[in-house]
Amino acid sequence: MFKALLVSAGTVFCLTLPALAHTTISESNIESGATISEVPESLSFAFGGKVGLAAVDLKTEDGAVIALDYVAPKSMEKEFVVPLPELEPAAYTFSWRAVSTDGHVMTGDIPFTVAD
Repeated sequence: MFKALLVSAGTVFCLTLPALAHTTISESNIESGATISEVPESLSFAFGGKVGLAAVDLKTEDGAVIALDYVAPKSMEKEFVVPLPELEPAAYTFSWRAVSTDGHVMTGDIPFTVAD
């Protein structure tokens, strides 16, 4: 009985390890799926823990890449601020790729629309 309890507890612990290894965006000044009427000077976002931000990009709805004047820091950080260019009314997707402190690669995006 005790052995079965240990095996069960160990299984639950091992299944929760991947969840502990990854972090996600905990806040952003542009929410995913938002429609905004004014484009902020920058897109700021924070993760639940420190990450190494490997790449960011901004694309239009048809996949055209919008140039960003941003170089990711070489250190692990929780908060990032990416300057945004002037954007015309359209749908956009801001994508990011980051590495957690344990080496796991994570990706995500923030789709948003600039209204007329």
